[in-house]
Amino acid sequence: MRRSVAVVDDNKLTRLLVSDALRDLGYEPIPYASAAEAIAGIELEPPCACIVDHGMPAVSGSEFIRTLRRSSDKRLRSIPVIGLSGGFARELLAAGATTCLKKPFSQVGLSQALESALSGEPSGREASRGGNHASDASAAGAPHGAGASARARRAARVVVDFEMEIRSRCGVERTRTVDLSAGGFAVRMREELRADETIEFSFPGRELAGKARVVQSARVEPGLWRIGFEFKDMMPAQQKRAELLIIEAVLGHARDGR
Repeated sequence: MRRSVAVVDDNKLTRLLVSDALRDLGYEPIPYASAAEAIAGIELEPPCACIVDHGMPAVSGSEFIRTLRRSSDKRLRSIPVIGLSGGFARELLAAGATTCLKKPFSQVGLSQALESALSGEPSGREASRGGNHASDASAAGAPHGAGASARARRAARVVVDFEMEIRSRCGVERTRTVDLSAGGFAVRMREELRADETIEFSFPGRELAGKARVVQSARVEPGLWRIGFEFKDMMPAQQKRAELLIIEAVLGHARDGR
């Protein structure tokens, strides 16, 4: 049975992105749109961990954590909590967060934060983003050479939200990225695509277009699939543009302070 992780964030897109990343890591996400909703659900069925954003209306992430830590229910008091800091790591840790993770984060960063939180030893610090750039794949322990590309892409993925256009045998579909790396991307689509199928893609207004092949497809709800793609026959200039988009996403989140 998959271990459940509560995802507490008022932003629907963030809940979807974090939930997708958790499924890839083998966890069962339980999304909540508010702290009050999360408390009610967690009391009925405590998860193995919580991921909570600080900047929520009515009850902030820090207040949510303090509520858990002051609970008369030992199960709730002991739940490991990962705070999505966006500049509020000090407040979240002071409230009782087990560790914090900076936005934007990679799947490797999320995995490391969960492993740290579930180890039972509070770190008392903010975790690194864990692979925001393609070069971090090596630092994360991804091997080099043939057969290692899938693991390298996984290590370098960054959770981002960019508009995309996909052209496939099913027609043209406008969608948005779930994540992006120097090796490929993932999106949500209304049509299921076959493994190894080649499509054409473009990022409107961002000077990045080309071909990609399907490497993963999974239904996330009726009529909606999460599909992972690997860039195919990318020219050096386009490869560089993909890496610049990742940097743009990182800097954009830093400016937003979330």
